[in-house]
Amino acid sequence: MKKKNKKLMNWGDEIRDLIQKVEEAKDELRGYEEETGEIVKGPVSRQRLWNHLSDIEVVTYQIFNRYCRSLAAKLAAHEELTEEDFYLLQAGGCRLWSVKDLGLSPVDDYELHLQCCYEDEQTRTYIFPGDKPPFEKIDKKTGRRHIRIRIGRSPEEISWDNLRESQKKFFQRYLPDVAARFKRG
Repeated sequence: MKKKNKKLMNWGDEIRDLIQKVEEAKDELRGYEEETGEIVKGPVSRQRLWNHLSDIEVVTYQIFNRYCRSLAAKLAAHEELTEEDFYLLQAGGCRLWSVKDLGLSPVDDYELHLQCCYEDEQTRTYIFPGDKPPFEKIDKKTGRRHIRIRIGRSPEEISWDNLRESQKKFFQRYLPDVAARFKRG
């Protein structure tokens, strides 16, 4: 039985839940009349405040377990990681291996990203080296639906002369077909 994989949007929902619970607790505290004579915004219930703080605690533990404890447990148990888990671990500094480390590719995804960052006097954008992406794609291996969007400009919209030298060398060496698509002259 395959476990349901949490999506990035669920992670954002968990964080928004935490923020909401903090706001509720703050609202409850604001209503408390202090010795300074501040105006009471409404009746304060210690039980309601306690409930808000308990909710904050629950959501905080959920987030901690998702982003820390469960990833560490999966590693310790040598479990297969989801794609999201794999990249979360990498983002957290736990690099297991990469296609570059194993000699399967001369570059890593991040190196490609850096070479696709473009900036000149008037523009800051990404170079989108692929053709127009399909709007929707079904991953044949997992059956998951992916929606791809194009962020940035195609090589045809960017002048070769404005690329950094490292970008020119990168595209000529690793993506010569893309290098040929940049505007010349």
